[in-house]
Amino acid sequence: MSNTKTSQLKIILVAGGHGGLGKFIVGEFVANGNYNIKILTRLSSPAGKAADIEKYKPVGVEIVAADYSDHAGLVKALEGIDVVVSTVGLAILYDDQIALIKASEEAGVKRFISSEFSTDSSK
Repeated sequence: MSNTKTSQLKIILVAGGHGGLGKFIVGEFVANGNYNIKILTRLSSPAGKAADIEKYKPVGVEIVAADYSDHAGLVKALEGIDVVVSTVGLAILYDDQIALIKASEEAGVKRFISSEFSTDSSK
């Protein structure tokens, strides 16, 4: 991933952006007003999450759906993204985050912030 100045990083994708932690991160980016925000959601997300996701559209957040097991589809979803912030949950953290990292690298993402915010990795 390249050595790009932070001021040039404008397109942010939050994986899991409608979840417990992700919604707060998305909210802060939106409040800042200096970024184009996208939320990556799974093609298989439960129908109940649809209402949570829809509330972001009026504030200019774009919703992108992809299947983490479809590498080519995930790469396509990440094309043009400057920064990926992964807030995927612990239950899917390792396999899905590895898929997300590999796809980010191939898509030319400049920064990747991994989902290790509250994981006790010593266990």
